[in-house]
Amino acid sequence: MAELTGEGSSDDALVEAVTDAEGQLKEITVNPRIMRLGSEAVARGVMEAVQRAQQDAKAKAKSLLTRVQPLDSAIVDERIAEIADELARHERGLA
Repeated sequence: MAELTGEGSSDDALVEAVTDAEGQLKEITVNPRIMRLGSEAVARGVMEAVQRAQQDAKAKAKSLLTRVQPLDSAIVDERIAEIADELARHERGLA
């Protein structure tokens, strides 16, 4: 999960962003052509790219977490009983 990243770009693809799993900005790339469009376009492009990268990271993290299988309590209980039996045998000198 620590290595998970999200990627996003602006509508015009002149700004690209990469965030980590927590949504923190790791990298941003700005195509010099965006400078011809003015500061508002630059700001809008950065916001679009970062927000999309954050959404991508969130979606990837959610997908990863939904693939993790929850522990089956019956299996856990069975394993605990096995360990308890092994300890009891060991204490009686049977191990």
